[in-house]
Amino acid sequence: MAEAGRVEPAVMTSAIAGVLCFWGAYALSGAGVVRRLPFLKTVIFLIAIVLIGRGIAFPLIMSMFPNNSLTFWLVSSSLCVLMGGSYAYGGWILHKQQAKH
Repeated sequence: MAEAGRVEPAVMTSAIAGVLCFWGAYALSGAGVVRRLPFLKTVIFLIAIVLIGRGIAFPLIMSMFPNNSLTFWLVSSSLCVLMGGSYAYGGWILHKQQAKH
């Protein structure tokens, strides 16, 4: 599509990059690297749910993207589950820290 001069690939890539930057900012906030962002614990857990959901739902969405290989789906889904698990673990740590205070 990009080779054909269509704008959709650039728009989708930019949107995905924006979401990942937003999520990264919340990860850095949760780790204490940047200032505390609003609704930190809730957003961290929501990100975890989205990533884990994407990771385990790939059999249901594969047919919507028939040009992607099985290797793509297995690798990207595994990474999503791993990242989602990391966010969930971080959220759990935040929860435990707040419970102590």
